[in-house]
Amino acid sequence: MCDLLEVLGAIMSGLNEPLKEEYRLFLTSVLIPLHKPKRMGMYNEQLTSCITKFLNKDRELAEPVIRGLLRYWPEKSCQRELFFLQEVEEILMFTQHVEFSRWVQQLARRLQKCLSSSSYLVAVRALMLWENQSFVRLFSESKREIVRILSPVVDQTANCHWHVAVKNLSMNLRNIFVVLGDEDLRI
Repeated sequence: MCDLLEVLGAIMSGLNEPLKEEYRLFLTSVLIPLHKPKRMGMYNEQLTSCITKFLNKDRELAEPVIRGLLRYWPEKSCQRELFFLQEVEEILMFTQHVEFSRWVQQLARRLQKCLSSSSYLVAVRALMLWENQSFVRLFSESKREIVRILSPVVDQTANCHWHVAVKNLSMNLRNIFVVLGDEDLRI
């Protein structure tokens, strides 16, 4: 699978813009569902590379990619959740606010689950999104929606998570919410 995805990535680099409909269909019906298998970690890097090459050609594809990731998001595999969070972060670099606003609530609900994960690696990785400039830019344009969804879990995580790094990062995020001027967040 890795070799096949690498060849596909090379082909993608040479495609002309705008992408033909059959390539868009290939992305949504073949590549995005490749996130579902439990062994996707074996080819995650190559899959992400292919998807970002599609997004380099057509940024409007970020929405179906994110929606696909949210649909196939792993519930019981911390390692796969880490892969998904990494891919979300990469996709955000291709995202404009117009697209982001259409799926911000779904993403915020998923991040809510990640922040409250008993796996400190997943929680820390989700909290680290606020260090990504693309995410911060998009977040600042939709902060009311995101803070409304995330503030209860950020509060709970800051006070009750078993891992000290998660607690500290959650407190930092809570402070960011306050600095950005959201009165809905209680400290």
